[in-house]
Amino acid sequence: MIEADTPLPLSGKAWLVTGGTGGIGAEVVRGLVRLGAEVVFVGRNEQLAAALIRDVLADRPQASITFLAADLGDQGQVRRLAEQVMRRWPRLNGLINNAGGIYGRRELSGDGIERTMALNHLAPFLLTRLLLPVLTAAASPQVPSRVIVVSSNAHRSGRIDTEDPEGARGYQGWRAYRQSKLANLLFTYELAWRLGPAVVTVNALHPGFVATGIGTANGLLPAPVWWLAKRFGLSPEASAATILRVVTAAETLAKSGRYYVRGQQERSAPASYDRDTARWLWEWSERKTGLRHCA
Repeated sequence: MIEADTPLPLSGKAWLVTGGTGGIGAEVVRGLVRLGAEVVFVGRNEQLAAALIRDVLADRPQASITFLAADLGDQGQVRRLAEQVMRRWPRLNGLINNAGGIYGRRELSGDGIERTMALNHLAPFLLTRLLLPVLTAAASPQVPSRVIVVSSNAHRSGRIDTEDPEGARGYQGWRAYRQSKLANLLFTYELAWRLGPAVVTVNALHPGFVATGIGTANGLLPAPVWWLAKRFGLSPEASAATILRVVTAAETLAKSGRYYVRGQQERSAPASYDRDTARWLWEWSERKTGLRHCA
């Protein structure tokens, strides 16, 4: 039996981190390596990935760290990524769905889907569903495999627009972002409910407001405004620590369908527990990704 105040051992455990080449994701990768995990991380920028691997190996030459390139806004690439992972890691102990973005202007992905929902919601929906077999294979009733979805407290002012979820009739960047973060919670809870008392747990968290370049990367805010906002944000290292706290805390091991803020369990917004909306979103997501069967 693992005591509640004893960090969970990660040595030899395989963990996959999306959005791992910069910001919070890169610090989560570093943290998992320090804890002894075998780390697979996903991103688009191969130069940043190579630099991160060099830094990690300079500090820990025996570390097991692998980069897989994928644009998660492209469902074909999500499927290829899942195939690569299942072929090379038939037993996966954990998945951290960290990749995300904010878009000041409405853009469509290569699949013709509004990019905020494509990247922030549909990518983790599809990737998680595809990887459930290898997550299940690595699990036991005593030590379940774990899925963690990085959401945001921005979900508290979000709303799922069932009439226009892709903002075709009127797009606003923050509104789309808040909706996608609410979708993260609805997906987390619905998947946890569908899996039931299974050997794969699914939880979401808010890492805090993070001082990264996400606000200016896609035309959301002018650089001076985002610079001022960043002064009140957490560093990527501090935010990553909140994620790692959920990963390593024994008291979170068997819990599923929960929401954590800075490592502590909290209630999310009432809208995130709406089962009717969750079922609508699940069915819409299945249509958009081509997944028809239940988890």
